[in-house]
Amino acid sequence: MKITVRSPATSANLGSAFDCAGIAFALYNELSFALSERTEISGCEEKYANENNLACSAFKAVCDKVNVKTGVKIEFLKTDIPIARGLGS
Repeated sequence: MKITVRSPATSANLGSAFDCAGIAFALYNELSFALSERTEISGCEEKYANENNLACSAFKAVCDKVNVKTGVKIEFLKTDIPIARGLGS
C-alpha cells in the first residue's frame, strides 16, 4: 500500500499579524510513503536521504503511536519548495 501526501509551501510571518495570519503558496512538495523492510528515501538530495529526514521522522512517529514496527520507503515525487527559504512555517 502506498500513500501520497501533497503539502503546500506556507508563510506565517505576514507583517504585524506575526503567527496569527498565514498564506499558502502554489508551490508543493509531493511524497509517497510505503511500508518496507528497511528505510529507503529517494528523490531528494543525498544529504537528506537518511532517518533524520523530517518526513521519515514523522512517519516513524505515527507508526510508533499505532505500534507498527517497520521501515519506510519514501519517494519525493515533486519538490517545488526550496529548502531553508522560510516557506514552511
